[in-house]
Amino acid sequence: MSGLVANRSRVQSLVPRFSVSSAADLQARMFSCLRALQPSPWDSLFRRRLGRHLQSDEIRKHTVQQHFRTANRLLPAKLVWSALKVVCNGLPTSRRLQEEILPCRLCGSEGGDCMEHLIHCAPLVTFLTSFFPGISCLLGPVFGVHRSLLNQTLSEVELIATVVGHDLLVHCISALHLGGRGALPHELLIARLRAICRKAPRVAALLRHAP
Repeated sequence: MSGLVANRSRVQSLVPRFSVSSAADLQARMFSCLRALQPSPWDSLFRRRLGRHLQSDEIRKHTVQQHFRTANRLLPAKLVWSALKVVCNGLPTSRRLQEEILPCRLCGSEGGDCMEHLIHCAPLVTFLTSFFPGISCLLGPVFGVHRSLLNQTLSEVELIATVVGHDLLVHCISALHLGGRGALPHELLIARLRAICRKAPRVAALLRHAP
């Protein structure tokens, strides 16, 4: 009994308004109150992942989080998940798998099978800007990195184009990694973009021309 009393006192000290919460039952009320006390995991995650590419004083983690919220509102969740994979180095590259770093699967560049190269890879960038010319001024080792990592202010068009580019990259690299070497990277990119346009009319409306 003393243990129950002690636990009750501890819960009331953490969430003093627990008894007047609007949740339907005791468990839901406890979950909503205690979850609100947990620190967000996104700050440390984005700080650690973006720290691979940027100096610590350049990281704008709140901007990154807001871009993901906006993208999740505008686009299908699968596309946003692909963008999260790119930002968090979730692609099956040889460098991430701690193997001998292979040539880039898209352009053949020596040692290019890593995220640091892929976000700048010429075939992907050329393909993306041919359909989304609005990001043509956000390329290169400075603007290109910040845009790819969603680490700067982006318009809605620039955000959608960037997220779509990440989805194209994720699916192309995954297909090539899993053995789909019969198709050329450009063919894989075109096929994926067509699939995206069927599922996301907002993306199709932004294209310069049909894929």
